Parts: sequence; structure tokens; C-alpha cells
Amino acid sequence: MLQIGVGGYGAAWLRDFVPPVKARGLVETVAVCDIDEQALGEARDFLGLPETQCFTDAAQACRQADADFALISTPPWDHADHVAMAANAGMDVLCEKPIAASIEDTARIVRTARETGRRIAFTMTHRFDQAHSTLRREVHSGQYGALDYIAFRLTGELRRFASWGRFRHEMDDVMLVEAAIHHFDILRDLAGAAPASFFATSWNPPWGEFAGDSQVLAIMRFGNDVRASYESTACNAVSINEYFKGTIRAEFDKATLILDGGRLERMYYDPTGQEPVRRPGSGETVEPVVQDSFGNVWIIERFVQWLRGGEPMPTRLEQTLQSQAMVFAALESARTGKQVDVRAIADRFGHLARP
Repeated sequence: MLQIGVGGYGAAWLRDFVPPVKARGLVETVAVCDIDEQALGEARDFLGLPETQCFTDAAQACRQADADFALISTPPWDHADHVAMAANAGMDVLCEKPIAASIEDTARIVRTARETGRRIAFTMTHRFDQAHSTLRREVHSGQYGALDYIAFRLTGELRRFASWGRFRHEMDDVMLVEAAIHHFDILRDLAGAAPASFFATSWNPPWGEFAGDSQVLAIMRFGNDVRASYESTACNAVSINEYFKGTIRAEFDKATLILDGGRLERMYYDPTGQEPVRRPGSGETVEPVVQDSFGNVWIIERFVQWLRGGEPMPTRLEQTLQSQAMVFAALESARTGKQVDVRAIADRFGHLARP
């Protein structure tokens, strides 16, 4: 593996996520790249790499590193360039979310995949932690009847400049570009169908120290007629949810499932009408999924297994494009005030990606 981007969250990949996979004999980091020489030096010392395998130029790193794949942990606006460099050098690619920061760059990555034939996947971490894996199992189990709609809530107090990382406070549409890709990916997976339509509104209140919009409310519909509501904020008076722990409520005809604070509970419909009102926290706790790994560790394990001939990644480019289309549909809807056809956004990727 060549890792491009070893500072910031890239350092977490280097120190926390890759080592357990290395211990299983699945991956070895043979080269690293970062424009920040201090971060590069810290990565070199941690891995014990020679100077010749530490690069400040991504193009040079891709040409010279003897790697099977590249792990890319750089800002979204650099993804299209870095994916192209790695794929054109003969490497498969595992890249941090989102796919890219623009429709044009997303199309470039689609075109790169078509032209090079390389396997490309993305790190949709939140969907594969223990809590969301448990929720997915229950939602798709069929034991609760028909799924009607899903409500997602993530409310935070991150209004002060740099309290959520300086670059996020300098971004346009931070909640939709930086955060929502995880949430939309989860909602799409739970709904069990491709997204169809999207309506969103976003804004930044006077007390929010953000360059762009920091509050989002949205309604979406999927191809199987399941609906979802979405609330994601960074400028509330208090944080009700931690970033990785949004509250999700799934409404079925026979039960309600609530994931809150990592705990999943279920409450069944009572046809006698004796319990018409139930409070969150009063339901039956659902036993969590148990497996060897979750999150980014699980993702990189699955990616390596895919490269070795195993099952395709659930976060491969073709699948993640649907979640990415939801992000761009939300941005367009928030800008125009109109409902947006998500399928038209997805078609635009394909149109722009044609030679």
C-alpha cells in the first residue's frame, strides 16, 4: 500500500486503522506521501521507512512506489487528481469520502475507473460501525413488516471558529459536503433502494462562525417509496448527538426501531391500543452484531479481500455514486429552493464521464 495523506485523519489511518490489518498479514505500507514535511517525517519514523519511500509529490509517489493499491486521505478537492495518478500508475484505490467536491471531479473519477479498469472504493466508515451494522441487520431482517420512513437527527454545537477543525469553518456547505455523505449513505442503505427525489434547505445563523451554511433540513424519497427526513446542524445551543452517533428512527408497520447513543431499541405495535404512547428509552434493547472488526479496519480488510478475488466492496465506486448524487442533489435543492431528481444528477456523472 501507498498512503497519500498522512497528516490529520490520515494519521489515524496510519496509527489506528492499518496496524490491525497489517497484523493479520493483509497489508504492508511501503510508501507514504504528504505535502506537510512534518507529518511526512512522523509517518516515516512511525513506519521505519527509508527516505526514498517518503514523498512530498503525489505524482512522483505513484510513479515510484511499488504498491498494489493507494490509500488516499486528502481533502475532497484533491481526490480526482490523486485517484487518477494512482490508477494510471496501475494501482487500485481506496479513498476517503466523499468521492469528490464537485460533479465535474466526480465524473473525472468515473472516467478514470473506466479508462484504467482499476478497482476504486471509498471509506464510508459510519455505515460499518457496530451500531449501524446492527441497525442494518434489523431493518433488512423482514421481521418488522413494511418500512415506511426513516428519521435521521444529528444536532451539534460547533459554532465557534475552528472548534470543528479550521478547514470545516472555511468551507461552503460544510454539513452537506463534509458530513452528509455518511448520513445519506446510511439512509440509502437502510431504505434498500436508489434515491429518487430530494428537497433540502440550508443556512448559517448569525451566531455561526462558518463561511457557508451549517444547518440543514431535508426530505428525501427512494425508488421503493420509502421516505426519510434529515436534520444535521452545527450551530445549535447544545450538542444532543456526537458526530458518529446521530439518532435514527425507522418506522415500520409493526414496530419502531430507535438507534440513539449507540443503543438500538425496538417497540412493537400493540393492536389492542393499550399502549398508544411510548417514550424513547422504554423499548427492548437489541443485541448488537458481533464480529472481528468494524469501521475503517473492516473496510480495509474487505478492500484487500476484494483485490484478492473476494466479494466486491459494498462501498465501491458504482455504489457510492448513489450516495454522492444525494449530496449534489441536496446542494442544488438548497440553492434553488426546488425539489431535485436525484437520478438526473447520477445521469450527469455518466454524461460528463464520456470521452
